[in-house]
Amino acid sequence: MSAAAEDPLAERQAHARMILWLSAHYVMSSIEIAKVAHGGDAMRAMIFTAIWSANVSHTRTSRTPQAGLVSDGLRRPVTIARIARLVGAPEETVRRHVVRLLADGLCVREGRKGVVVKRDVFLRAEMIDAAEKQIEAAKRHYRILTPLLGL
Repeated sequence: MSAAAEDPLAERQAHARMILWLSAHYVMSSIEIAKVAHGGDAMRAMIFTAIWSANVSHTRTSRTPQAGLVSDGLRRPVTIARIARLVGAPEETVRRHVVRLLADGLCVREGRKGVVVKRDVFLRAEMIDAAEKQIEAAKRHYRILTPLLGL
C-alpha cells in the first residue's frame, strides 16, 4: 500500500498535483497548437487570441452562450492598452505584433476604438486546422480529467 493511500491528506494532495499537471499540459499543448497558426511565435498567438476573445467576450455568458462564429456586427474593438493588460506585455511589444497582424490581414483597425479580428479570418485553412486540433486536445484533456474530478 502506498503512503498516499494510508494518508487522506497526502492522497488529496497527490490528486490535486495530478489535476494541476494535466491542466498545465493542456495549456502548453494549446499554446503549441496556436503557435503553428502564427509562424511559431507564441507572443503573436497570445496577442491574436487576446484580441479576438476580447472582441466577443460580451457575447459569451453562462446565460446566453453564443454558438458558432460571432458576426462582425457584434464584435467590439479592443485597444492596444487593453491587449497589453490582458497578456501582461508592454504596450510597445503589443503594438509591434498588432502592426504585423494588421499587415497579414488577421485583424483590422477601427479608428481610435482599437482592433478587431473579423469572422472570415476563422474560415482560413490554418485557423480551421488549429481549431480542430484545439478541439481534439480539449476532448483528450476532459476525457482524462472528468473521472479525476468525479464528474
